[in-house]
Amino acid sequence: AVTFLGILTCAFASDKQSAKCLPDEVETMKNVQPEKFFNGIWHVTHAERNGTDATVCQKYKSNNEKNGKLSFDYGYYKNGNDDTFIQVHCEETKKDNPIFSFSCNSSQESSKNVDLTFIDTDYTQYAMLYRCDPIDGGIANNTLILHRKEEDEKNFEIDNFVHRRNAKCKKNSDF
Repeated sequence: AVTFLGILTCAFASDKQSAKCLPDEVETMKNVQPEKFFNGIWHVTHAERNGTDATVCQKYKSNNEKNGKLSFDYGYYKNGNDDTFIQVHCEETKKDNPIFSFSCNSSQESSKNVDLTFIDTDYTQYAMLYRCDPIDGGIANNTLILHRKEEDEKNFEIDNFVHRRNAKCKKNSDF
């Protein structure tokens, strides 16, 4: 927990049109054990300011693929509480610990590649990831904090982050 709090005090660069996915100043976790992370459900509880209500309202559900690859589904309402629910399926395309690349597909959005880089996790309660998505000819970077529960129990307030508690997250009982 001390490491996690120390990481929260660091400043993370976030540039919607960055040419590079992972800035040099972001320290990554060593020896990630993906099988411990990619099981069960995670909820995004904090996202950097370039995140939206839709970002902090996301729910991640891990899957066990028969082909042995890592995969997960994530779902959210467009704009956080809109009527359009987006469900996305992501399957591993490349593993370069601590960076994991996925091909993500949805019937509502065009397919895209997403990189998840592990900054820190205890595998059971919290995780801090750096997520890179291609957008408008550039790369949208975002630091995400996830918890197994919808709300982080400590109610951390983190400068320059959007907090789930301040978003109007609509729940989908089917996801």
